[in-house]
Amino acid sequence: MDGNFGYYMKKISNQLDAGWNAALKSMGITGTQLRMLEYLYECTEETSSVSHISAYFGVKHTSVLHVLRLLEDKGYIVRGQAEKGRRSRPIRLTDSGIALVQRNENNTEIVDGIMFAGMTAQERQELLRLLKQVNDNLEKHNIKEI
Repeated sequence: MDGNFGYYMKKISNQLDAGWNAALKSMGITGTQLRMLEYLYECTEETSSVSHISAYFGVKHTSVLHVLRLLEDKGYIVRGQAEKGRRSRPIRLTDSGIALVQRNENNTEIVDGIMFAGMTAQERQELLRLLKQVNDNLEKHNIKEI
């Protein structure tokens, strides 16, 4: 198992999802929902459309729409009206959504500290570079066609 990169990638993903979901359960939100709120917190109005969010997370439009509906029902986002001639509707955080993201910034730093314990700044940068390269390779070559 030591050389099975896919195994470790999946295991890390599962641990992060389970940890975030447990930590956020009392707030009635999931890790996926928080990540989408964080994206909206950082993005511009031009990149706050369903198509941009879908591309950023690498998921289908229908999945994004489902999460957005949940966040809208919870009062964390509002979706504006589409401008004339445009299909996309701008999405923005409400005050409640902004407060939730800001409240969890510290938790993100704590999780990062746990993940990168014992690593130097240079090792962290190298890991990030390598993970980006793996992601780029997977996006470039559609493994669904293998």
